[in-house]
Amino acid sequence: MRKLLVIFTLLLTVFTGSSIAEEWEQWRRLSSDEPQRVLELTEAQLQQQPKPALAARIYAVRAQAWRNLGDENASFQAIQQGLGLIDEDPDDVAETLLRINLVLNLLQQGKKAQAAQQASAASQAAARSQRPDLQIEASISQAQVAQSLGDLSRAMSILETLEKTEHSNNERLQMEFHALLGDVYLDAGAYHRGTEQIKTALAIARQSLGRWDVSVLLYNLGTAEQQRDDYQAAQQHLLEALQISRELNDSLGIAYATQALANIEQRQQHYDTARQQLEQALQAYQQQHIRPKTAEVMLTLAEWDLNQQRLEPAKQRVVQLAPLIEALADTALLTDYRFLQSKIAEQEGNYRAALEYFHQYSELLDKRQRALNNRNLRDLIVRLEIKQQETTNELLKKENQLQQLQFKEQQTYAYFLFTLVVLAVLTTLIVVYLLTRQIRSRKRFARLAMTDELTGAPNRRAIVEQAQRSLAEAKQQGSSVALAIIDFDYFKQVNDRFGHDAGDRVLQRFAQVTDKVLRQGDYHGRLGGEEWLLVLNHTADDHAELIFERLSQALSAESIEGVDNDYPLTFSMGFVTSQAGKDSFERLYKRADEALYSAKHQGRRRLIIAAR
Repeated sequence: MRKLLVIFTLLLTVFTGSSIAEEWEQWRRLSSDEPQRVLELTEAQLQQQPKPALAARIYAVRAQAWRNLGDENASFQAIQQGLGLIDEDPDDVAETLLRINLVLNLLQQGKKAQAAQQASAASQAAARSQRPDLQIEASISQAQVAQSLGDLSRAMSILETLEKTEHSNNERLQMEFHALLGDVYLDAGAYHRGTEQIKTALAIARQSLGRWDVSVLLYNLGTAEQQRDDYQAAQQHLLEALQISRELNDSLGIAYATQALANIEQRQQHYDTARQQLEQALQAYQQQHIRPKTAEVMLTLAEWDLNQQRLEPAKQRVVQLAPLIEALADTALLTDYRFLQSKIAEQEGNYRAALEYFHQYSELLDKRQRALNNRNLRDLIVRLEIKQQETTNELLKKENQLQQLQFKEQQTYAYFLFTLVVLAVLTTLIVVYLLTRQIRSRKRFARLAMTDELTGAPNRRAIVEQAQRSLAEAKQQGSSVALAIIDFDYFKQVNDRFGHDAGDRVLQRFAQVTDKVLRQGDYHGRLGGEEWLLVLNHTADDHAELIFERLSQALSAESIEGVDNDYPLTFSMGFVTSQAGKDSFERLYKRADEALYSAKHQGRRRLIIAAR
C-alpha cells in the first residue's frame, strides 16, 4: 500500500513540478519494470479529467507502457489521443514525447517517410520547449530514422555532433546514444565496434534503467553476435532477453527474441523447432501490424521450404508476400524477394525466368551500393562546406571585434596590437586543432568505410569503386580489364567442422596469398561472406587458368591453424574480360557472376570463363 501511495504522489507531481525531464524519466523506468501498473495508475488519473496539456503528457506515459507490453496498436491509439489534446491545448513537452513515440511506431510498421516527418516535428517541438534533454532525444530520434533509411552518413553526423557539443547526465540518453551508434557501426560492417557500443549501452541499462530496456539491448547484442557468427554467445543473450520479455508479458519482445533464436536453431539444423518458433513470431508481428518483420519472417520460411524441397508452400508464401513487398518499398526486402523468385523458377525448371530474376537481384545489389556511395559523397561534401563556412564566420566575427576595440581605444594601440597578435595566434591554433581533429576523424571513418574489418582487404565498396576506375582508364587507353568473382566451395562446412575462428583464418589467409600472387596494379577485395572480386588490368582470357592455379596452390601451400592439413580448401571462379574498354562495370559484373553461377552448378572447384 505504501508503494502505491508513493506512485500516486509521483503521478500527481510528475507534470506539475519544475523538473519535468527527471520526473518523466522516473515514469519511464517504472514503465520498464511494471508497465501494467503504470497503465492502471494513469487510467485512474485520466478519470479525474485533468487539463488537456496534462492529459496529453499522461498519454505519452501510456504510449510508452503499451510499447513495453508489446502492444503497438494500443500505443498508437494513446499517441493519437494525446496529439488530439495537443491541438486543443498546445504543450511542447507533451508534443515532443508523443511524436518521438510515434516515430518508433511508424518505423515498426515500415512507414519510414512518415517517421522522418514526425522526427522533424519532434525536433521542432523540442527546440520550442528549450529543454536540452528533450532536444538530445529528438536528435537521436532523427538519427534513428536516418539509419533505418540506410543514410548512415547522416546518422553518424548527428551522433558525432551530439558527442562533441551536447552532454547529458541522463542515463537513458547515454544508453540510446551508444545503442544507436552500435547499430550504425553494424550496418557499416564494423561488427566488433558495433558490438562494443551495444555492450556499453547494456551496462548502463543494467545499472540504471528497467528490465524492458535491458531485454531490448540483450536482443540487440544477441543479433550483433549472430552477425559475427558467435552463435553460443548470441543464444545466451537472446534466451535472457526472452526470459525478461516473458516476465513482462511483452508479446513483441517475445516475438523478436524467438525469431532470432529460430535462426540459430536453423544453423544447428533443428528445422522443426526453428519453423515452429518462426510461426509463433509471425503471428505476433501480424497482430501488431509489424510489416517489415512480417515480410522478413515469410521470406525466411519460404527459403527454408525451398531448401527442404517444399516448392508449393514456398510459392504460396511468395504470392502472399507480393503486395506486402510492394507496399513497403524496402530495397533490402525486395532484393531478397527477387533472389527467392529466382530460386523458385530454377526449381521449376524455368531457367529463363530464373536468370531474369537473378539479373534483377544483381541490379538491386548494385543499385544499393551505388546509392550508398553517391549519398555518402554528397553528405561529406555538404558537411565539409558547412564546417568551412562556420570557421570563416567565426574568424570574421573575431576580426570585427578587434576592429571595434582598435577604433574605441586608439590611445592603447600597443596593447591592442599585442591583443591582436595573441588572439590571432590563439585563433590559428584553434583552427589548426579543429582541422587536425576533423582530418583525423574523416580518415578514421574513411578507413572504416573502405576496409573489411576481418581480413584487412578492401571491402565491397572499395573494390567496386576501384573496378569502375580501372574500366574508365581502360576506356581512355583502349585497353582491357578482367573481372574475376571467387566464391569458396562448401565454406559453411569449414565453419561447422572447425569453428568460425578457423573459417575467419581461412579468409585472412586468402587475402594474404591473393595480395602476393597478383601483379602490382591488380586489385582484390572482399564482396562479403566468402565471396571476392579481382580487378586485373591488361589481362586476357588465356591468363585466367594461370591465376586460378596460382591462387589454389598458394592457398594450400601452408597449413592454417585450426584446419586439418588434408582438408581440401577449394573455390570456384567466374572470369570475364572487357572488350577494349567498351563494357560497363555492371555488365561485366553480371557476366562474371553468371560464370561463377555456372561453375557452382557444374560441380565447383573450377574456373568458367564468360563468353564474349
